[in-house]
Amino acid sequence: MRHALSDSGGLPANIILVRGLPASGKSTLARAVAAANHLPILDRDVLKAPAAQGYLDDVEAGELSYVQLLLLAEQQLALRLGVVVDGPFTKDDLLTPFITLGRALNVPVRLIQCVVALDVLQERIRGREGQVTLVQWSGDSGIAKLTKRLEEDAAARSLLSPRPVAGAELLAVDTDQPLERCLEIVQQWLVKAQDKGMLGSRWS
Repeated sequence: MRHALSDSGGLPANIILVRGLPASGKSTLARAVAAANHLPILDRDVLKAPAAQGYLDDVEAGELSYVQLLLLAEQQLALRLGVVVDGPFTKDDLLTPFITLGRALNVPVRLIQCVVALDVLQERIRGREGQVTLVQWSGDSGIAKLTKRLEEDAAARSLLSPRPVAGAELLAVDTDQPLERCLEIVQQWLVKAQDKGMLGSRWS
């Protein structure tokens, strides 16, 4: 499979944001994209877990984790490295600082939204009990949390289907497909952008 971004030909850095509901496959796909292109990956759940288990409540830990993601992304870009950022990004406002960062550094921002049917989400959440961190939803309690979130939060409900965000180019990926196919779709999208000379010139 052709690498899209990270071979040694002086390709510019990019911010690749991977968003989606819990169990939408975003972390699995984000890791695959990072590995295929030799890019560092920043995982919101990895940053959130220690704070949530230690000294902050869930909301505060979530807010802190996004601040940390942004600072770490800026650090990677300062080294002229692209970066893959894995997080729910439930509200578009959470994407805005990364889009602003891309504009300030003349770096393209690319958004991958992982989508899948609700029944598949529920099945995945039930099946991953005991296999994820404490801040990730799993088992019947995780399904209850998802149901409540979708009932109460319009932003979360909107993630069931893709929607464009100003300042970032969007690719929606149905993760009910095999991972290999999902990665192939992403790689083709990135390569097409590169071949058209889009990467590195979006904000020029």
